[in-house]
Amino acid sequence: MKRILKHLNLKVLYSLFAVALVTSCEVDDDISPLPEEQSETIQEPTMMKLGKKLKNPYSVENMKLALENLKASGRYQKAPMPIIETTHLYVKFEPKDEEELDQLVSDSTLILYDYPLDVEIVEMGDYYRDPSVPDGQPTYQYTAVEATVQLPEISDTRVLDELYMPDDELLSKVSANFADDLETEALRITGNLKEIAGDAKSQRASKWRPAGRIMVWDEKVGTTAISRRVFSHYEWYDCGGIDEREQQIAPVEGGELGGSGPTTIVPVKECKRAVYTYVTDYVAGSYVPVVDVEVRARRWFTTHKGHTNSQGYYSVDGRFRRDANYSIKWHKYHFSVRSGTFGQAWLNGPKKKGDWNVNLGSRGSSGITDKQQYYAFIFQAARDYYYGNRFGLRRPPENGFWKPQVKISASQTERQHNKNSHAAPYARTGGIFPSVYIRTWGNSSDRVYAVTAHELAHMSHWDMDRSAFRSLAANAWAPLFPWLLLQDREKYAAVIESWATGVEWRFADHRYRTHFGITGYEYESEFLNGNIQGQRIAPFNADENDLIYTSVVVDLIDNCNQRDLSCSRYANTGTVNRYPMDRVSGYSIREVEDGLRGATSWNQWRDNMRNRFSNGTENQLNELFANWY
Repeated sequence: MKRILKHLNLKVLYSLFAVALVTSCEVDDDISPLPEEQSETIQEPTMMKLGKKLKNPYSVENMKLALENLKASGRYQKAPMPIIETTHLYVKFEPKDEEELDQLVSDSTLILYDYPLDVEIVEMGDYYRDPSVPDGQPTYQYTAVEATVQLPEISDTRVLDELYMPDDELLSKVSANFADDLETEALRITGNLKEIAGDAKSQRASKWRPAGRIMVWDEKVGTTAISRRVFSHYEWYDCGGIDEREQQIAPVEGGELGGSGPTTIVPVKECKRAVYTYVTDYVAGSYVPVVDVEVRARRWFTTHKGHTNSQGYYSVDGRFRRDANYSIKWHKYHFSVRSGTFGQAWLNGPKKKGDWNVNLGSRGSSGITDKQQYYAFIFQAARDYYYGNRFGLRRPPENGFWKPQVKISASQTERQHNKNSHAAPYARTGGIFPSVYIRTWGNSSDRVYAVTAHELAHMSHWDMDRSAFRSLAANAWAPLFPWLLLQDREKYAAVIESWATGVEWRFADHRYRTHFGITGYEYESEFLNGNIQGQRIAPFNADENDLIYTSVVVDLIDNCNQRDLSCSRYANTGTVNRYPMDRVSGYSIREVEDGLRGATSWNQWRDNMRNRFSNGTENQLNELFANWY
């Protein structure tokens, strides 16, 4: 039980600190970490590098100057000129804490960026944090809004510039091309016109709509043919020139080689070249769609957005004449993925005109080897839990008034305080740290997806019944009850962890077996090289986590009795008694969640299942739960 002892000792130390900070039963709600393997190859998040501040072509001042230049050109002498006045505001927010940041995030009218919109981007990165922002304070946020919009009331809001954004429809009353000519002139006088050289007419271009497809490599889905070039042999050929080391005796014109006539030396040069053949290999995996992620296309202060559909395709809600900056912000209203601890995770794409198609991850890889691939799977799991088919389960904590957005740290570090992936619900009550930490870098794609669901299940459990959750956590990990023996503590931890393990399995099984139709798919659990049906109940050389991360949720749902050799491929005549006796079936995962509500012990969870629901196998509940405690 060394691993459990180590976890518990750390919990005791951390809980002592937590108890000193909070009162009564406000104990450490941090969740026991999942044991996981780690990759040695780390891709540290890189911060975007910004360059010089650009002169703003859309400021009211510069737009007025551009208008005067158009008047002076004589091209629009008879046309009625528009009035240049403020239509939008370029705003910088300086939130003092996470509560103010969440207030901004909760405002659906704001399209926020954590980097300025009027600076040169020297190098793309995964995140940006202003170096001048004090530690522990959120980085600044930037946006452009219509001048009539009521701005959120936070501590420090600054209007950086008043903007005039040309309206094509309105300015078309002057001329069909007037809006384009006005914008072109504003770009020219501010030194930002880098398009086609020539007169104004040659620089006009038709509008285009940003679109494309976002895919991610998943080694669990399908197979992919990969052609590779393989060396076959060398071949020699006459490449001309003179090489005195390689000469050939030839007859003089009219003579015969080997005859009695005169001969001469004919210099030749031979070269060799490699000959290759192509071989096709079939590797496990394919690129699959990233669903419902927001793709942005921004040109200066104008942003158009679109969301990927079930096939990964997107098309944004507006058009541009010139090139635009593509990006993906890995977030939705209720959650965001962070690049490490503090930085919002981004995929900053190219500045271009035309479709942006992205394949995240390395084709042929057997696990998570790319940062953006990592963000994509964490995002997908959180999106599915919050917005997708979650089998009737309650949502994890939602965003809203005084309810901050759940922050999910996509960490590549092996551990923090000797922890792997874990949930920290207490951090959501106004703290600046994430409340979910995912440390599955280098693991399989389905593991990253499922472990994210596992940790969000902890958050949902806490949010559903905080009093019962805290009671379980206190008995399992806090030093408030020192007389409890280790095994007594385990049965409280088992309620928390077994529930999340069942949710983990359910999401993975649905994604791969149901959605992608993988026949025979088995989610590789944390306990052994096999699915959760292979988990043991006693420490007969079993992993010590078997007593905490139990299969009870799956056993309540499925109709497979692990003691039945025809059901479980793990049991055999010599080890069958190491597996649970499971003669319970037919409960839904929502019923199991409802049974968890109010449960402050292992047996109370069992009794809730019996008392709250009618099930033909309920007489076997005592037997099932007694497999472990």
